[in-house]
Amino acid sequence: MAVVSESLVQLIAKQVDEKGLVVWYDPEQAYGAAGAELSLPNTTVARYEGSFLKLRKEIDHLLSGERPPRLVVYVPIERTETNSALIELDCAGVIMQPRQQPPACNTRLSVVARNSLKLILGEDQVAEIERQVEAGKLSLADLNSLAEQGIDISTGVLKLIFGSANQQEVALAFLHDEQQHDEEVGKKGAQKELRQLLQISFDIEHGFVRRSQEASAIVALFCRSRQEHERHRCLRTIGSHMAEQPGRA
Repeated sequence: MAVVSESLVQLIAKQVDEKGLVVWYDPEQAYGAAGAELSLPNTTVARYEGSFLKLRKEIDHLLSGERPPRLVVYVPIERTETNSALIELDCAGVIMQPRQQPPACNTRLSVVARNSLKLILGEDQVAEIERQVEAGKLSLADLNSLAEQGIDISTGVLKLIFGSANQQEVALAFLHDEQQHDEEVGKKGAQKELRQLLQISFDIEHGFVRRSQEASAIVALFCRSRQEHERHRCLRTIGSHMAEQPGRA
């Protein structure tokens, strides 16, 4: 199992071993796939799928004993939106959700990512990981992929989009399918990372690009230039020109 997902599973399993019954709220739906695939030894995993009545029918027979059952109930909505439909379970077991206390019950994705990746990528990159997760740039699947590759988080988002963090390969991939990559860059908010990669690699003036559409034009010019010095010259020229235009500084 992938590193971050495995860390999450261990977190839940520990609570099951200690408390038996776990009600796992996922209001941000950050763990949809993980919730659907969760499986623990000697443990029933139930999932809320739009009907609390249906959910209760599935698990009521497990709640008749004197001790809490080994049961995980995955609820992909905010706890306050349940109208106390699961109050009996909340009181009998332990609640796991983002920002929950104690820390062992906090399932916020950025926190789970930090705790599971700090030994792999190092403390210096943990803060950046948290920032990108909080900004919505990295999903659970993205984090697992970065952990497996053990790559620098500063270019990790670009590698997820382009399959590489090499400046020339990124440029060529961008030009090959500008529309798709523009959408991905925008979706993951990776304009800053793309700008920095091209800026550092090709000695472009600061502020040469602010939007992914502008990056497309820069990359296209780069790829059409055959000589290395021409590529650099054209990039610097366009960068300076764009930096001087109103609203693009």
